[in-house]
Amino acid sequence: MTARTPMTGPTPALIAAEWLSVCPIYLAIESTGPDASDELTALAILDGDGTPLLDTLVQPARPIPPDVAARPGIDVAALARAPGYATLHDRLADLIHGRLCLSFDAAHSGRLIEQSARAARVYPHLLLIECVMGLYVRLRDDRGAAQDADRPPSLLAAARASGLTLPAEPHRATVRAALTRRLVHQIAGVPL
Repeated sequence: MTARTPMTGPTPALIAAEWLSVCPIYLAIESTGPDASDELTALAILDGDGTPLLDTLVQPARPIPPDVAARPGIDVAALARAPGYATLHDRLADLIHGRLCLSFDAAHSGRLIEQSARAARVYPHLLLIECVMGLYVRLRDDRGAAQDADRPPSLLAAARASGLTLPAEPHRATVRAALTRRLVHQIAGVPL
């Protein structure tokens, strides 16, 4: 394990409280995988109060590979009836425009949205997404509780370590957005 020097500047609790003060939205995705050719299979956005603004499956532009279709939670028939990313593209931009958008893994979410836009042959919008995982890692490291410090934590691991009750269906985008919201409130010390 590598020793880390605590960062100076605003504390994670202060940053999370600042985020909450502007009523952010929470974004979560599900995808066919983490690779450069993968696409979204689900997209959820919750308002700051937890109200779902968007909760939909997303039909990938490319056929789903058989190994991906065999994964638990992938319903190929439901995805075939879902809207494609091109249909959701402008609605997503409208929901995010001018709002602070939080995602547990902002880099992953942004990259998969961009990949889905390109696969659907629409120009990707500029998305500014703050990373809750990065804030959680700072909090964890500042407390000296860095286990597996060289690997990024999963949302479920971060929630568990923060004392949050885990949802029954953690692999649905809307549930993950709600869990991210609860984690931000927990970091800020602001009860829901």
